[in-house]
Amino acid sequence: MQADFPLMRARAEVFLSLKAEAAQSDGLRTPAFPSSAARRASGWVTYIGSNGARWRMEEKAMNPGLKSMMDFRLGDALLGRCSRRFFMGAEIPDGVFSSRSSHRITPLSELEKRLVAAACGARSGWNHLICHAARYAPHLSNYAGSAAGSRRLPPEVHGLGFRYDADDRWPIPNPTGLAGVMEGYCPPPFSDMRSAVEPLCEGKFGPGGPFNPGTPGHWKDSRRVRSAAQVHNEEFRECVALQAQNVFDTFGRFSATVPSIFVVLCLQAQHLDTEFCDRFYKPGSYLKTHAEHMERRHS
Repeated sequence: MQADFPLMRARAEVFLSLKAEAAQSDGLRTPAFPSSAARRASGWVTYIGSNGARWRMEEKAMNPGLKSMMDFRLGDALLGRCSRRFFMGAEIPDGVFSSRSSHRITPLSELEKRLVAAACGARSGWNHLICHAARYAPHLSNYAGSAAGSRRLPPEVHGLGFRYDADDRWPIPNPTGLAGVMEGYCPPPFSDMRSAVEPLCEGKFGPGGPFNPGTPGHWKDSRRVRSAAQVHNEEFRECVALQAQNVFDTFGRFSATVPSIFVVLCLQAQHLDTEFCDRFYKPGSYLKTHAEHMERRHS
């Protein structure tokens, strides 16, 4: 539980910095609250988190940016997911997206950084399958992972029907895919790394691939954007295949030290340059919250 205390302090600092009276069911703070009649008269609002925690804030004391965040809809979050990486003050000197921002670089404010830290550092539940691993069973696992920590799949758990292979040289089994659904570009299912290179390139540059000029996209000139990528020539493909095969022959798998199939989670937080999006992308490339962000939080 010690790892939770910094998070609790961070949460408290966020809300205290907004001069908001707050109470959470997990015991973060429990100040006295006005009567329900007084709350209705003064404009108090209540937010309920996914874990049942409650935040009660005086609406007129809320930072407009925080209020828009608390009111942000789940549907907008799910349907509006997209990497938007051209920030205010950025420059791309050449190429199909050659552009220079007309804005000065605007780092995240202290409050924004605290909100990001609080979101990423949130506690998560136990992975109850871990207690069935050989080193824990029959005891409850004493591993309480957080969203900021790392997790490894125990050898006994074969998730989603993926194929796993084991080797004494590896600390854990290596997943290589689900036949006919999602297969890694490596043996198995391919016989060697050379035979895996061509399907990989075809998936990138062939019909329907992300770098095929005929593939539709959300840019104003998608054909120009997709055709700007350099197609791998035969010499390059042979070089990749040779190096990849050497890795496989040495370590018994590809890649050498990470699973053949794995998910990488990362977070990027910045102030989006919407003018860049307006120039290169079709309408709808960013959300209303992006358009209103600077006025709501930095005006």
